[in-house]
Amino acid sequence: MVIWVNEAENTQGDLFGNNRLKQILEKSESRSPETIVQAVRSGVYEFEGDEQADDITLLALRYEGRALNIENPELSLSMTNNLEEI
Repeated sequence: MVIWVNEAENTQGDLFGNNRLKQILEKSESRSPETIVQAVRSGVYEFEGDEQADDITLLALRYEGRALNIENPELSLSMTNNLEEI
């Protein structure tokens, strides 16, 4: 799983940074990707305050540990975007 939030900025001009992201991820260990995205998004919103300076993109992946069948590979990716959440 990789989530990267490096441009979020608060009203004092401080960046969200890797340390804040790391703290959230450590608290979110063993949770679903959806829950981790919610936790990071909430942390960024709280940090930024009332003003969002840039777009926010989050991606969380869960590795299931299954090997692909080389003769008949089956790989799928599903991405959803709920505009009501933006």
